[in-house]
Amino acid sequence: LDAPTSAQPNVLLEPPMSSAIFPLCSALMVGLVLSVSTACTAPSPNTDIETDTDTATDASAPAELALTGEGLFLVEPDSGSTTLLPFGTDMATVQATVSDLLGEPETVSANEECPGDPFISAVWTDGLALNADDTTFVGWSVRPDSGSETLTTLAGIGVGSSRESLESAYAVTVFESTIGTEFAAGQLAGLLSDPSPTAEITNLWAGTVCIFR
Repeated sequence: LDAPTSAQPNVLLEPPMSSAIFPLCSALMVGLVLSVSTACTAPSPNTDIETDTDTATDASAPAELALTGEGLFLVEPDSGSTTLLPFGTDMATVQATVSDLLGEPETVSANEECPGDPFISAVWTDGLALNADDTTFVGWSVRPDSGSETLTTLAGIGVGSSRESLESAYAVTVFESTIGTEFAAGQLAGLLSDPSPTAEITNLWAGTVCIFR
């Protein structure tokens, strides 16, 4: 785009009708020139103006991730409000949202030994895995890894939580299976380190997962 040009005042000069009118016209022209000159003069910078950098750099804290038996929660730290990413959501949407919070997944691969069309898992370095049946988000799991203790439910239950804390937060059924000491807590499930009251959660999952029993 061409830079705008300053508009020039159009002054129509008419022949003086009499010597008495001419001085008045001259005075008007001089006043007009002074007015234009004043309007086009840039003000000198005011070095006394202070800027408030604190308000300019304020930004909302990023959302936090929470586990739920229905999918995943996005939690606003300031207000505590939650947004559910339920099972059945488009996997690309869920994966992109989680990547914004945790970074890109370490691996994304299809497992031909698990039922699905195909069964795809996106795995992060903190032990979180998101599972998809083709393009649909169907489940998640958390295994012990660096940072996995930060992935918890809204009740604060995650890998590393004690059986006592688990049973205080949920109605829990504990049973032995071919893969160890399992528990079910509503739509959540997982493994305990042992059947004792002092056991800890070693694995946690919800939705569709691929477990070889």
